[in-house]
Amino acid sequence: MEMNAALYSQSPGTSPLAVATVVSKAIKDGLISPANPGAIFFDLKGFQQTSGATIKITISTQYCVMQNLIQETLTAFQKRSRLNCQSGFHVERDTFNEILMDKAGDMLPRAESDLYQRCRQIINCGLESARSKDLNGGLEQFRKIEAVFGAARVSYPCKMVIAAFYCSGLAYIRLKESRPEEADKLSILALVIDNYLIQEYNLQILEMHRVQQLVNLARIRMALGQREAACRLLFALIRCFEGWPEPPLSSVADADALFRKEYPASLTGTSPVGRLLAFEKIKAVPVTRFDHLTGKNGMKATKARFMLDFSDLSFDLIKSMLDQIIDEFIRFTRGLNPPEVIEMLKANGFRSTDDLNGLKPYESACFFLTFKLQAADEDLKIFLKSLKSFCALPLSQPVWEAIVSDFYIFCNSSEMITPDIKEQIRIIAEIKNLKTNA
Repeated sequence: MEMNAALYSQSPGTSPLAVATVVSKAIKDGLISPANPGAIFFDLKGFQQTSGATIKITISTQYCVMQNLIQETLTAFQKRSRLNCQSGFHVERDTFNEILMDKAGDMLPRAESDLYQRCRQIINCGLESARSKDLNGGLEQFRKIEAVFGAARVSYPCKMVIAAFYCSGLAYIRLKESRPEEADKLSILALVIDNYLIQEYNLQILEMHRVQQLVNLARIRMALGQREAACRLLFALIRCFEGWPEPPLSSVADADALFRKEYPASLTGTSPVGRLLAFEKIKAVPVTRFDHLTGKNGMKATKARFMLDFSDLSFDLIKSMLDQIIDEFIRFTRGLNPPEVIEMLKANGFRSTDDLNGLKPYESACFFLTFKLQAADEDLKIFLKSLKSFCALPLSQPVWEAIVSDFYIFCNSSEMITPDIKEQIRIIAEIKNLKTNA
């Protein structure tokens, strides 16, 4: 993405970097501006081997505008970098668990609501151990939960709510143990349990937990080295966020062929999950909430496991979940160059910015995908304006790191960028790396 030489006139042999450096200084010194481009004189000595003759360069309005925009983009990055250092990165409130706690409290007797909360705390402790690479300690926490599933005094709905998070959490540990097939089975089981609880007990908030399971299934594909399949599922999931609050006509059900039909997973010991949880009972309950879309009179729980309906959920909750999916997309595409990312976007139906119209309500996610589609664009002005606009938004750490990296790569490869600007964006990139490695 280099500026066309026709934007300024120069003597033969004058490098674009020499022109950019002089024009940038002239803008700073107030000698020229986008409103008053004019002509400037400068000495070539120091830019290249020359006699040091003074030459005249006539600057076009467009070239002056571009140099001004480069300065504005750098300023926007510096301001956002300072805000990140002062206030930290944007982190969404845990609205999902707040709402779920309230709903579980309404659905279950007080004693069982307390039991659910204790089990969630144990599950979270197990996950923290696993994240700290103490997998045995994590599994030990999960074993404490299993007695609940066989307890006669605990109601079936209470067992199911606990089981949804038990299966989801255990899937994470199985993936860490390099047992992706078992993780796959447990994630699918959590999906089907969630579907059952939504259908039978009106726990619509669990649609968000089902989104998390679909993201987990995509992570498993990545762990298996199947980046294309992982991104295909992730983009099918992103499509479900279009047209809120109506359920999508094209749902994640299209990705059904990626997975097996039956998932007989095990607990931390040897007892099959299905036997302890009466899984056949779940499978037998028809799912009717998608009848108006499918034209069918109730679907099997296993068939509806990839369908989602956000119509009863708040926009803020949905937006926060989509932002998390974008963070995952960044991880999946790490190491790919801009043209490769664009090809991936195009392969999954995002061929131009017009294909992102359904995501416009989700400002940050839409901006990011728009920016990625334009990253290899020949129009430098569009690219820089996208970067500048992004810096005005509260950004998560993965999104910030992604756009800093793209700007850093661009600055290093562009002869339009002066050494002074390259050094300043290098400093911002180093701050990013320090935060990443902390």
